[in-house]
Amino acid sequence: MVTIADGFPAKAELEASLKAYARAWPGIADDVKSGFGKIGYERPRTKVHLKLRGLWPYDEMGKA
Repeated sequence: MVTIADGFPAKAELEASLKAYARAWPGIADDVKSGFGKIGYERPRTKVHLKLRGLWPYDEMGKA
């Protein structure tokens, strides 16, 4: 999920590009989840950083 500020000048274009990308590569969501999942547990600060920004739905140990 991506949130684009209403005041961003190219909001419509960016949203259209992201939707087109998802249509062209339907497996991208699984690829991104897999990539996030490969961030090792030895790097909990990275996962905390992502969680604070709403980009990681799990705790630093990968639990929901």
